[in-house]
Amino acid sequence: MEIEMKPTPKPVPDRDVYSPVELELFPRLTRADYKARFGVQAPPFDMSRPVQRFFDTTADPLKPYTFLTLDKKQLRLASVTIPTAQALSPNLPGLYEYAKWAPEPSRVQIRVVGTGEILPHGSADNLLATREQVEAMRKEVGLCFMGLLTGGVTSEEATLNSSYQYVYPIDEPRRIWRLLVPLAHGATQPFNVGLLLQERYRLGVGAPGAWKLIEDSGGYSLVWDSAIGPTPDWNDLPETPIPMRTLWADEELFYQFGGNVGVRKKSTAPAVAGGFTDADRSLQQSISADVKAIRGRIAQVFGS
Repeated sequence: MEIEMKPTPKPVPDRDVYSPVELELFPRLTRADYKARFGVQAPPFDMSRPVQRFFDTTADPLKPYTFLTLDKKQLRLASVTIPTAQALSPNLPGLYEYAKWAPEPSRVQIRVVGTGEILPHGSADNLLATREQVEAMRKEVGLCFMGLLTGGVTSEEATLNSSYQYVYPIDEPRRIWRLLVPLAHGATQPFNVGLLLQERYRLGVGAPGAWKLIEDSGGYSLVWDSAIGPTPDWNDLPETPIPMRTLWADEELFYQFGGNVGVRKKSTAPAVAGGFTDADRSLQQSISADVKAIRGRIAQVFGS
């Protein structure tokens, strides 16, 4: 499914007064809305960006993206400009769901050298990797520790060791591989690639992070240090407003009772029921002036 979204004005409400939300050119998206519309998840939430519940695939990548939004203090629609790259991609709060890592079941046999005992079915599943996975892992580990190792990270197929023998079906493309990591003291430590894949995708396939080399009593361990923080689904940056259309000739913004902004049709404004009309505003100003005058007289009488 093609992911496309463009500015689309809503029909003018068949009412005399309505919310400025009716001027918005895009739906106000959530992660659930995005997945329902496009069949895939929205991109992971970026903590460095403000929340942005719209995106515009028609934005010109060669020009800044300028749009109108409500300025409540000035009671007008004001222009806002954001980078085009920002306009092209939403930033929706909520956790990104990374797919669970589950290696395909195999019919690989692991036999104990000497006794010929065959380990239980499935014992090899978490140890297997394709050649492509091995190469990708070799490069990733090498880049994480560039300049810290005594040499390059290499790999080898574990065909036989002192304890076990591996028997692969003819249609099984995966093998048991090891990464050979040269450490600072001159030794080379092997790491099973299948187990590294399991560690890499512990929080889901594609979850961000970096490898850490940790020394323990048995030597060294490669541990995936996740970049997913404790609260990666929100930030305190002001939310990017949703673009709005211009007002039609018969529309105007006005303050409703309580200071909320509404949109009304000029032709019917004086007769609006329940709205805060110009007459209401004049009456409020008159009352305010009378209250100030009374306070002044009280101050003169009591000297305060």
